[in-house]
Amino acid sequence: MHRLLGLSFLVLSASILVAGGTDPNDQSWRIPTRIRGKPKAPEFADIFDWVNTQPITMAEFKGKVVMVHFMAVDSTFCAHNYPFYKSVWKDLKDKGVVVIGIHTPETEAERDVKHVKKKVEDAGLTFPIAIDNKSTMWVHYFNDIWPSVYLIDKEGKARYVWHGELSTKGAKGEVHLRRLIGELLKE
Repeated sequence: MHRLLGLSFLVLSASILVAGGTDPNDQSWRIPTRIRGKPKAPEFADIFDWVNTQPITMAEFKGKVVMVHFMAVDSTFCAHNYPFYKSVWKDLKDKGVVVIGIHTPETEAERDVKHVKKKVEDAGLTFPIAIDNKSTMWVHYFNDIWPSVYLIDKEGKARYVWHGELSTKGAKGEVHLRRLIGELLKE
């Protein structure tokens, strides 16, 4: 197992050097990962509560592009992405784009619905947010990091994922995701 991890790290390191140069702080080479096979996006399951909406289903959004993002309300890293989510929701919701947050708690305090709702309100997040206290959606998406953003096409297929902050150290995640959202809207 350790040998496999070492080999994976070696391959990743080599690809970083080839794709992004030798500056470890330069993240401008990063692009969203295309999800192979275009699997159907998981339906919401085992959601503890909803914020800013009544319970919803992925099936309701057939014909729309959906941006699902995993978040933890006390995470500074997640909060750094909030302006992008809010701008996509504001600018594109009338053009067929849906933004849905999935709050999967990282700490015990984040399991408290009142705490989550207060943090969401304080951050000015008005799009639907699912509270995934049992990490069911986290597991269904095979997610492994906060924040993560998934783009779902009009047919309900998961197409792209971006892990981590969108603009850390020169990364251009916001630019890439906006471009991909535009492409998915045209399909």
